[in-house]
Amino acid sequence: MASIRKRNDKWQAQVRRIGHAPRTKSFINRADALRWIRQTELELDRTALAYDPATLDRTTVADLLRRYVRDVTPGKRGHASEAKRIEVFLRYDWANLTLARITPQAFTRYRDKRLREVEAGTVIRELGLLRTVFEVARREWDIPLHANPVANVRKPKAASGRNRRLHADEFAALLAACADGRTGWLEPGIKLAVETGMRRGELLNIRRADLDLTNGLLSIPETKTDIPRTIPLSEHAVLILRSVLDTATDDRLFPVSANAFRLAWERCKHRAAKDMPGIFDLRFHDLRHEAVPLFQRQYVWNEEHQWLPLWEDIERKFAETLAGRKDGPVHFLGAMVLDQKQTPTGHVVRRQVIDGQQRLTTLQIFLSAFRDLCREHGCNELADECAKFTLNSGMMSDPEIDKFKVWPTQLDRKQFSDVITAGSKSALLAKYPLVRKKYAQKYDPRPRMIEAYLFFYLQLEMFFFGEKGETPTAAEFPLSDRLEECFRTLKNALMVVIIDLQTSDDPQVIFETLNARGEPLLPADLLRNYIFLRATRDGDDAEALYRNYWQRFDEEFWRQEVKQGRLTRPRSDLFMQHFLASKQGQDIPIKHLYVEYRHWVERVRPFENVEEELATLSRQRDHFRRILEPNDGDPLFDLAVFMDAYDIRTGYPFLLALLEAEVANEEWLAISDVLQSYLLRRAVCALGTKNYNKIFLSLTRNLRRDGFTAVNVRNQLLAQTGDSSEWPDDTRFRESWLNAPIYNQQGNSRLVYLLSRLNETFASSKAEGLTFSAQPTIEHILPQSWQEHWPLVDGSKGLDLYELFQAEEGDTRASMTRSRNAKIQTIGNLTILSSGLNTAQSNLSWSDKLPELMRHSLLPINQALQGLVTWDETSIEARGRLLFDRALTIWTR
Repeated sequence: MASIRKRNDKWQAQVRRIGHAPRTKSFINRADALRWIRQTELELDRTALAYDPATLDRTTVADLLRRYVRDVTPGKRGHASEAKRIEVFLRYDWANLTLARITPQAFTRYRDKRLREVEAGTVIRELGLLRTVFEVARREWDIPLHANPVANVRKPKAASGRNRRLHADEFAALLAACADGRTGWLEPGIKLAVETGMRRGELLNIRRADLDLTNGLLSIPETKTDIPRTIPLSEHAVLILRSVLDTATDDRLFPVSANAFRLAWERCKHRAAKDMPGIFDLRFHDLRHEAVPLFQRQYVWNEEHQWLPLWEDIERKFAETLAGRKDGPVHFLGAMVLDQKQTPTGHVVRRQVIDGQQRLTTLQIFLSAFRDLCREHGCNELADECAKFTLNSGMMSDPEIDKFKVWPTQLDRKQFSDVITAGSKSALLAKYPLVRKKYAQKYDPRPRMIEAYLFFYLQLEMFFFGEKGETPTAAEFPLSDRLEECFRTLKNALMVVIIDLQTSDDPQVIFETLNARGEPLLPADLLRNYIFLRATRDGDDAEALYRNYWQRFDEEFWRQEVKQGRLTRPRSDLFMQHFLASKQGQDIPIKHLYVEYRHWVERVRPFENVEEELATLSRQRDHFRRILEPNDGDPLFDLAVFMDAYDIRTGYPFLLALLEAEVANEEWLAISDVLQSYLLRRAVCALGTKNYNKIFLSLTRNLRRDGFTAVNVRNQLLAQTGDSSEWPDDTRFRESWLNAPIYNQQGNSRLVYLLSRLNETFASSKAEGLTFSAQPTIEHILPQSWQEHWPLVDGSKGLDLYELFQAEEGDTRASMTRSRNAKIQTIGNLTILSSGLNTAQSNLSWSDKLPELMRHSLLPINQALQGLVTWDETSIEARGRLLFDRALTIWTR
């Protein structure tokens, strides 16, 4: 039946047919409306040819339900409960409606009525069953329904998932109640549920053949989702199962029905409730919440070994992005192995972390710090976007837990939750203030995750705002733009590999395989394979290329491991790292050396062919060995010895560039003087070395452009500002020289170098150079243990450490003692001896010690002490000024 009417200046056409939803459309012209009616009726007529519409008038909803319970339900594991549910459906009036008359409104009224009687979850399951019945009828039984009448019925909002937890005292009460009962299988059943998280039905179906206790595994062939799975068992779970096996007489370990188990559980709760009434609302299913994945451990990462290397990787990608280098290789952060857990449809998908838990947790902590930094500085939209990567949204069975992307072990949950949800650094600090025990000198450490958050927050602040007045990277751009670019880098340039296990995979075997320790290939091995593979493809004589250029790389010298900073790596790896950094003028993490080298060769194409590449590597290899083992008389000797003494390896890329540029000897010596002055002054002023990598790489880039001259080096170093890079002037240099506790700040090798250079200024021009047959020693002229033989200026005896601690404020002797203790660590009180004094000699009074000093050393720097009647704070000050004047002639600015 078709109709047409005019409504609001338009023609509304409608076509109605039994068995079809009404079709309606509006038109400006009446002719268009009539044309649409004819086309629609023609379409419906064609559709009607495929079946008999009268079927809808003859078939009732009850007919569908009876056929479904007869043909489909018996094949399901839960067939009994489903059959009962359908039997209840048949009692409702809508079950007697024909399919031609049934509408979504009938089920909407049914939903509303049921919500007044039962919980929302029950109604959702009932609507789901009805929808399935209609779908089977439409798709498999040729019932001419054009739409599922339940499909568009709005589901009620499910109640929050149960968050009931089994408390320790409740667990003890349940076990005590089991002991009072007559069922020997209930207690191990409860223990297994807590230990493994298994469902009641899964427990009751355990058979002997499902157990592999040797490897700690339990197979579950029948599950709620019909997907078999294997559970890794803890040691405690294995012990429980062994005790059950010892007493079991059946193939099934728990040979009882589900109803018998349920009744035993209820009786057990009744007995426990006598002393603990609150246990009555506990369900057996609640025990599943207590299972902790076998593979997880507490959070153990720390700053030195994990946080700092991770930040260095992230910082490097941030710096590349802000510098405009967006074509670099993607940075690989590692692999994570996940095992998907059973999750209700439409809910947040759960996965168990098999490998990579520490990394995943740390990334969440870093993202929280980045998010909070954004919000602290007004970038709220970016903070909200970042928050999507730390918290889930959507339907959740347990929102208080499921909202987190990662859920750690029990002991770590509170601190992790606080990090993710605090919302700001200040809020987190308010929850975790620094505290210390009475009389303790140091504060108690905060929880490890809190420390991780504070570490990353501080690093982000220094990166985006500069350190102690320094200009941050790309400071010419607004902070919001820099943060957004770096957030984009987090999403696009930092990658992890996710490995999702299949149902047939054994998580325990995967875990053990991933954590097995084999002999790793060195980056130099990977690079050799890469280079010679290309040579072979190009038709080159790989054997000849190996003999002429690469063979020396395989000598033991290059495979020997040496320490550089925090790392201990083979010399071949260190060379390749410094070579590539020198060529590119940017930092190259050694763990990504192969990827970075390959990306550089294929993107930049710096060599015409493989032979030119190998010739360059061979030439620079010899340069690098020249730096590591300098010969006296080589123009780089002084600088190489200095950098070795002060452990400054970050300058090696710059030295390689200088050697490759074939700088003249005179220019080499001038550059050496400039660099030594810059580096030694900073060391004396106790200014950090953290920024040296950037400084030397910047020198490399700029001097390739401007020319490798001492003038250019000096001008660039003079332009540095801030504590992390400035070149201290004479005033600051003098202040630290005279007053800083240099002995405490500098290592033995640094002080030997410094005092040896000063010693040269006391020697005549005809004197031979200073050489030692053995490592000289550093001597305190006024000894560190001076109280016995070295009275204070007023003649009184100095205080020891305990007496200082007990001294009252304003005590004169305490003040003089502290002043002397500080002075004896300054450069004016230090000297070098070719052979050291023993403890007794070192602590002698000045009149007895001076002859011993002269006997153990004829160095010119010590001969200047001859004739001094006393040695005290005034003498130390005077000698410090004398040495400083000489230092200015060596390390000029």
